Amino acid sequence: MTERRLQEAEEALGMELMGFIEDAVGQILEHEDEGGFLTWVRNEAPRRLPGLFADLPNEQAARAITFELGRDIWNKIPLPGAGFRTRAIPRPDRNEPCPCDSGQKFKRCCGAMAGVGRLDLPFEAEDGWTLVLAQTPELEIAQLSADRRIPRALIPGIAERLIDYDDAEAAQALLEPLFVEPEHLDERDAPALDVLFEVYDELGLQETKEREIERLEAALRPALRLALWEALAKSYTSQGDAGRAWEMAQRIRRLDPDSPVLGWVEVILLLGENRLPEASDRAKAALETHRRHPGLSDEALSWLEEAAADPAGTRRRLLLDDLQGSVERFQQLLAPLAQRPAPPYPVALEPEAPAGRLVLPDVLSEVEEGWVDAAFAFEGEGGGELPGDEDDEDDEDDEDEWDGEEDEDLEEGGEEGGLEEGEEEEGEEEEEEEEEGGWEDDADGGWEEDDEEDWDDEDDHDAAAQVWHPGAAHRWLTYLEEHPQAFDSLGVIADLLIRVADLLPRDPSLKEELYDPLVRRGVALLDASLAGSPEVTLPADLDENLAALEILEASASLTDEPVPEVEPLERLLRLDPLDHLGVSRALGTAYLWRNEPLKTLDLAARFAADDEPFLPFAKVIALKQLDRPEEALATLDAAVETHPQIAAAIAASSPRVPDALLELWQVDDALWQELAKRVDGLG
Repeated sequence: MTERRLQEAEEALGMELMGFIEDAVGQILEHEDEGGFLTWVRNEAPRRLPGLFADLPNEQAARAITFELGRDIWNKIPLPGAGFRTRAIPRPDRNEPCPCDSGQKFKRCCGAMAGVGRLDLPFEAEDGWTLVLAQTPELEIAQLSADRRIPRALIPGIAERLIDYDDAEAAQALLEPLFVEPEHLDERDAPALDVLFEVYDELGLQETKEREIERLEAALRPALRLALWEALAKSYTSQGDAGRAWEMAQRIRRLDPDSPVLGWVEVILLLGENRLPEASDRAKAALETHRRHPGLSDEALSWLEEAAADPAGTRRRLLLDDLQGSVERFQQLLAPLAQRPAPPYPVALEPEAPAGRLVLPDVLSEVEEGWVDAAFAFEGEGGGELPGDEDDEDDEDDEDEWDGEEDEDLEEGGEEGGLEEGEEEEGEEEEEEEEEGGWEDDADGGWEEDDEEDWDDEDDHDAAAQVWHPGAAHRWLTYLEEHPQAFDSLGVIADLLIRVADLLPRDPSLKEELYDPLVRRGVALLDASLAGSPEVTLPADLDENLAALEILEASASLTDEPVPEVEPLERLLRLDPLDHLGVSRALGTAYLWRNEPLKTLDLAARFAADDEPFLPFAKVIALKQLDRPEEALATLDAAVETHPQIAAAIAASSPRVPDALLELWQVDDALWQELAKRVDGLG
């Protein structure tokens, strides 16, 4: 058995065992009868956990296993009927009847197999409490915590396990009573502070978190106030709030420069800012501090040693976490891609030549069908359904969701727009939808990836966690390993680009390592396909052409600049003359950055009848660059009247507007003020 298969088998056994334990706890809580429970375990365990019983020498050993398993689980469960205390099943005396009902003395039955029957069960007291509280109403959990019925030392571990069980509300109910009288707490409660803020972050309770910070800072003893700052430093770091995390780090440094948390937090922050040499030096300093004042866990110590020796690798592991294995596996697949020949697609001419459509080669039809099965119809093995089955449509909606929601926010006086609620008439909904459609493609276009990350960071992060999860990714990565010809398919490459784009919010450096090679591969396939048909067009309204055109559009973003490259966009517009993908918006802005305003005006004239919202605002800048200020202001008036929501978004510097366009507006103070006046007039 390969190492990977062995690991998968061990993981499967662990999941089976935990599932069995969860059901066992349900049996305990339902009946609270030890004899009946041991009988249940004796009947169910061999059927549910065949891996535990496969290599046992005889039936007697199997009975010993079930007794030890049942006893170990039962003894860790606080029973509601016993006031949430355990009621232990003792080990029988040697001469007592064996509890397995064999009729023999314990010493001659299960006791004789004690070595075989002993289990290293991955189940601690915290796990027992967790499974009980997971089936307990939150009000009762809070009362148990307030009455000190739950062991104080176990509360942080129980709360962390509840979070892992997706029951952060129960963890909140467990923790908050502990902090009702913060002046009575001491250093033993520092771990609970950590988990409390983790709960608030998990539930998105930022206002509650801020109120609790203010209350606790005023009431906690100095030693525990340091623990509060340490917990906040971790919390802000995990939330990506580097500014406040640095602030907490400075407070910690002033109060306790030898705090073991301080170096750990600062190294994480430096890695997050890609300040690798500084991170390495800080890790070395933290290790030296630990030698003088030990306080780091073995795990933290090992992590700092890695950061000191290999900050780049540590940064990657930090950002990708459990996804790293899948990503590295994919990197290995891409390594030979540049040397792989690019077989062309046939091009079939449409009746309205020179329009054509790319024809999927027969050899790739079966490959694409297999890819769909492997990548989009996957359940089980690692965590549920992938985006792309019934949830795929929802994922697409999420990708473009900022369009509609942003316009609604602007309309209803949201942060970006400032318009009064109810100002838009119902009859204008159709016009708004048309305008939204003009922006919609920008979220998909890929030319302004940094903005796209800002638009839907959390959704992108969730998508990456699903698609690149080690279990979920195993099937589609295995398919690619076994079918390298999948990299000859434009459709597969387009799908992979979406998957890689989901990773970029976690680690933007993956763009160069994963995204760019895929784009270049797709463009190479397109070039090979069009080599014999240089005059053909590939309209994007023909589905067969769409993947190739989207890849070509993505190639405009291979530059590190915020402005897309002009040549790929110009080529795309030649191939898709009616601009079904809306690239004219990016191209019009790119021309302005190259000091080619006349080309922007030509583009705006060419698509004057469209509802495309970017070009009218780019046209204003173009006229200003040509020193035609009166025409620029008249064009601005028309643009604001036609696209009021977009005007408000530009004036508010909304992240929904690409940086390339915003910077062009913001560099001209006079024009910026004119826009602000017109937006103010909308309200």
